Amino acid sequence: MIDYIALMHLLLLFVLALLLPGPDFMIVCSTALTRGAREGIKVAAGIALITGLYALISLMGLSVVFERYHGLIIVLKVCGGIYLLYLGGSLIRGSFSKQRPNPVSDMPLSIKRRSAFTVGVLTCLTNPKAIAFFASIFSMALTPATTLATKGALLCALPLIALCWFVLVALGMSRSALRQRYEKGRKFMDRFVGGVISLFGVRMVFSANN
Repeated sequence: MIDYIALMHLLLLFVLALLLPGPDFMIVCSTALTRGAREGIKVAAGIALITGLYALISLMGLSVVFERYHGLIIVLKVCGGIYLLYLGGSLIRGSFSKQRPNPVSDMPLSIKRRSAFTVGVLTCLTNPKAIAFFASIFSMALTPATTLATKGALLCALPLIALCWFVLVALGMSRSALRQRYEKGRKFMDRFVGGVISLFGVRMVFSANN
């Protein structure tokens, strides 16, 4: 039997966390603006897949491994920070191109060389805050008495909520009015988003030992 109180508590925390802009949100916005809704949705699907993976890992109790072997978290943070720096740097470098703006040719190098789905997977996968978030809220709200049905409902609901949210973001950001505004201020927007993503990367690297 599903414990609906525990389930709703966890889902509410997760929704609130999703509403806070982070690297995942930024890369979905950037992709939807430059390449359209379809590619933005592919990024969202990659993020949702890793969200489900992190939820599964936390439910299986593998977060204890990270607590015991702190070095793994450090490695994840450093690798994640470097990848975000690369992603942000790609956007910033592209914004200085003297060529005529083109959503396909001027998109981030990381998305040129990989599918949008892969970019979504890598962006979420290299964010150790996700596993830390799941580990903390699960340890807070779940007990040994939590039913298997409740855990199964969480495994289904969390990636679905993430997918729905980021699909909505992708659809909203791909609207013609927003894309026209983006084209007018493309260089500024790319530098801003690239800078924010890079700051996430720097913060992640320097917080590796914390």
